[in-house]
Amino acid sequence: MEIAKEQTTIIRLSEKLNRLLGLTEEVCFILPEIPQDIDYEGYNVCASEFIALAERMDLQEARFGVIRLRRMLGLKDWSTYTNLKAGVTGERDPDGLNLVGFGLSGEIPIFNFG
Repeated sequence: MEIAKEQTTIIRLSEKLNRLLGLTEEVCFILPEIPQDIDYEGYNVCASEFIALAERMDLQEARFGVIRLRRMLGLKDWSTYTNLKAGVTGERDPDGLNLVGFGLSGEIPIFNFG
């Protein structure tokens, strides 16, 4: 009786997992046997999410496509702001009013072709 309940629970959870993954009934999704000696209590869930995103094949393909395109176009990895100027500015109005303030000017590399 206990074995039948466990098998029913396994089938129910497997069907629920297939629905969550968006798999149809024709697709058979078989889970491997889980070793009992793994300690899941101290496992960090945030680390598993980071690993899952880092190892997704579609994201890796997109990342490599961007790297390939960057190399083909000769784009640099890092941008530098070499022409940045800061200082005090002053302005005199025709009415005789003097305005003094802070001034900042620079160039932003929108198209950085190395």
